[in-house]
Amino acid sequence: MVSFGGGEMTLQELEEIRKRCDAATEGPWEQEDCRENHIATATGMDIAHAPKQINAQFIAHARTDVPALLTEVERLRGLIKTAEWYESNERHGVEVYCNHCDGCPRDGHWDECPAFTPTGEVK
Repeated sequence: MVSFGGGEMTLQELEEIRKRCDAATEGPWEQEDCRENHIATATGMDIAHAPKQINAQFIAHARTDVPALLTEVERLRGLIKTAEWYESNERHGVEVYCNHCDGCPRDGHWDECPAFTPTGEVK
């Protein structure tokens, strides 16, 4: 169980969450209309029953929401790593050029430039 105390989540914590997502019954899950507060897969496989409708909706959406959030965390961490790389180079007086854009000086487009990987490494 992840005990998130408000600080930055570690890679290990994120990997544990990803493993639980990968091990769970495939989604999407949905709240069934015919049975109140019941969650099932699209093929009708029972997943859970919640005592409150709002909890059933949360559980049903968690199957697709959590993997999407993990992907977004990875993307944002990659952007942060890229920004830190630029800041570090500029702080040390290194002029950064984009090989993808005919060697032009950095012009603030790095977050959308296909020359950079999501982890911030230059291709």
